[in-house]
Amino acid sequence: MTTRKPSSRLQRCFFASLLVFGGIPGARAQTLTNDLVAYWPLDEVLGNKTPDLVSGYDLTLNNLTTNDLVAGISGNCFSFSNARQTMLSRVHGASEDLPINKHDAFTVSLWTKVDGTGQNDLRVFSEANTGISDPLFNLGTHNVDGTLDLLIRQSGWTTVGHITTTAQPFDDQWHHIVFVQQADGTRTIYIDGVADDLVILAKAAGTFNVKDTTIGGILRVTLVLGYGPDRRSRLVETRAYPRRDQPGKD
Repeated sequence: MTTRKPSSRLQRCFFASLLVFGGIPGARAQTLTNDLVAYWPLDEVLGNKTPDLVSGYDLTLNNLTTNDLVAGISGNCFSFSNARQTMLSRVHGASEDLPINKHDAFTVSLWTKVDGTGQNDLRVFSEANTGISDPLFNLGTHNVDGTLDLLIRQSGWTTVGHITTTAQPFDDQWHHIVFVQQADGTRTIYIDGVADDLVILAKAAGTFNVKDTTIGGILRVTLVLGYGPDRRSRLVETRAYPRRDQPGKD
């Protein structure tokens, strides 16, 4: 049975453009639209989905309604609840340009407001597989502080196992987070336009077997336990690009 692991209480997800990307306030349109795969402003509900304005890769609402739209950094955003197991999700078709990890080079950009202290290993942005539990890409909370926790794994690869940033973007304030993977596999995380000191193992050769994209949780075949305390967090928007993007706070 497919199960979900929610994040804490995430409010607004920023993908000015998602590589998985939402919408960056004041961003330079020409730069940000190049190679843009998906842009989820996360500011409205249409039926049981929130729209992607680029490719139509709309995200399905899981235990979310219009009542979970709240004021964000600019306009509305979603507020997520760990207790209610809220999440946004999409299982992708083989011909789609998502999950973004199917590309050798890509960027994921998002705005978040998350109080990470005391919220152990909760999920902000993830890509996984509903058929098997092994492959996982996850940006989430650490536990003891506001650092960002990174987990990347797949059988046959060396696991990037719960390593954390030097900067603390999950301090209950709005921050711009960008994950960049180059064509040679090298990876960097940017917080508010500044490259973090975190050293990340380069991607191994081969296909990353993820099939779905989620915000606020993980969608995969096995049960995930270990929910943390229910606190409020926010996501503005999310964007995704199949290339290296020039990060910034625009």
